[in-house]
Formats: sequence, C-alpha cells, structure tokens
Amino acid sequence: MAQSMNQSIKKLFISLGLHTVFLFMGSILTKPSLTPWYESLNKPSWTPPNAAFPIVWPILFLMMAISFWMIWKEFEFKKNQNAYVFYGLQLALNVMWSYSFFFMQNPLYGMINIALLITFVLLTIQTFMKLKPTAAYLLFPYLFWLFFAAFLNRSIWLLNS
Repeated sequence: MAQSMNQSIKKLFISLGLHTVFLFMGSILTKPSLTPWYESLNKPSWTPPNAAFPIVWPILFLMMAISFWMIWKEFEFKKNQNAYVFYGLQLALNVMWSYSFFFMQNPLYGMINIALLITFVLLTIQTFMKLKPTAAYLLFPYLFWLFFAAFLNRSIWLLNS
C-alpha cells in the first residue's frame, strides 16, 4: 500500500509539473504579442480584461493536471491508449493555439486550431468518462472556457478581417 501511495504521489507531482511546463510554454508564446498587436485589435465589448487570463488558465491547468493524474494512476497506457493519445493531442493543441493566434498573430489559424482542440477535448472527455467520470467532469470547465475562447477568437477574426 505504501509503495502504491508513493507511486500515486509521484505521478501527481509529475502531472502537475508537466502541466506547468505546458502552461508556461503557452504564456511564453502569448506575452510578446499582447502589446502592441493584441491591444490594437478590434475586439467585442464582452472581451474579458487581460488580467482575467492569468487567473483562469492556471486554475484550468490545475484541474487538467488532476484529471490526467486520476487516469494515469489507475489505468495502464497499453489498455487505454486512446485516452492518453487524445489527452496528449489536446494538450499539444492548447499550446499550438497560443502559437497560431498570438505568436503568428493569426486569428484565422487560431480558429482552425481551437476547433481541433475542442474536438480532442471532447474525445478526451468521452474516453475519460468510461474510465473515471470524475476525471472527465474536471475537464468540463476547460471545455466551456474553450467554447467561449473559440467564440471570442471568431469574433476577433471577423472584426479584423
């Protein structure tokens, strides 16, 4: 039991560390374009203030890390490859959105990317739901935020095309 508990705690810290790295990568790709590019864009009146994003994203990434850990600590990769592959792809696409929208300064590429991201989050939720529903439920705030972000991304693209 102690060995199992130690392994579980180790996996939790690895998951938290991994997600912190991905969060940091997205931030690095985003920050250089906030000023002047993002500030100069026409945005809808319901756009959240820039200060909201560094609050929301760490909370979502924490929930994602816990969700992933719940799967990783109980379910083998070999028997549950789809869950791991879908999760890994959505995590990579999350960073790629920051790259396409902010680093490339291309809202159209951002829209394409976020559509793929939402698809893989939905697939992840579907596979996690079969394994451990609580892990899937932890991803719902992330999914809702992504739908909001997609609508914002689309609005920014339309307002600046």
